Amino acid sequence: MDKLIFLGTGHALAYHCYSTCLALTDGTHTFMTDAGSGNGVLLQMERAGLTSDDITDLFISHRHTDHLIGAIWLVRVIGHSFDRGRTEPLTVYGEASVLEILRSCCDMLLGTNAAKHLDKEIFFRPVSDGETCSIGLWQVTFFDTGAGKTVQYGWRARLTNGESLVFLGDEPLTEQGLRYAKDCDHLIHEAMCLEADAARINPHRIHHSTVVDAAENAKAAGAKHLILFHGEDTNLDTRKARYEAEARQHFNGPVDVPDDLDTITF
Repeated sequence: MDKLIFLGTGHALAYHCYSTCLALTDGTHTFMTDAGSGNGVLLQMERAGLTSDDITDLFISHRHTDHLIGAIWLVRVIGHSFDRGRTEPLTVYGEASVLEILRSCCDMLLGTNAAKHLDKEIFFRPVSDGETCSIGLWQVTFFDTGAGKTVQYGWRARLTNGESLVFLGDEPLTEQGLRYAKDCDHLIHEAMCLEADAARINPHRIHHSTVVDAAENAKAAGAKHLILFHGEDTNLDTRKARYEAEARQHFNGPVDVPDDLDTITF
């Protein structure tokens, strides 16, 4: 049984929830996608019942700070864990230029106790468009999403139950990404705000989606289940209900709008 834990569900400037960070786990391997904007990733992991030793694999989708900075903290903590007896290596996946930035930050900012484990127990693994890797029991295909602001990668994973789970990063589905999202069982798609708030927030100006955009993209892709994340945080208490209601007007399948620390089981 696989579980997807949402450690962070907010967009870059969200203050009342953590930024993008999710972890797919089968109880033996934990594949984290993005690490959010800082050391808050460590608190979110603790709240979710995860330790640094649980994280076996990490993927960074792109270079933006709300996705990458937390990875420096994670590498630091995991580096120290090898001195305490950890034996399972950490593999960090991402497009080559993104990993170059992360590696440079680690080289400049981490002390020798953590940095000495780079390339020995902590490995940086560049991936290319369409490349498939075995991560635990999952087959994960990484792909260029065709994002508008910077190079960004997503992935399509074959879960242990045989179903497909697709992560698109934090920009809308494109024709390039559609090749990998087509007919998936579960689609994780960003949605920055409701359609009614689009004039105020203007998500399209910064290459983001409304809930309606995401729902229509999921329908066009033939996805069976839509999962919305990377939202605004002005009314967190009602965000789930409001987003779900709008999405269901445009998408016939089940819709989930996780809050931080929510879990979806497959």
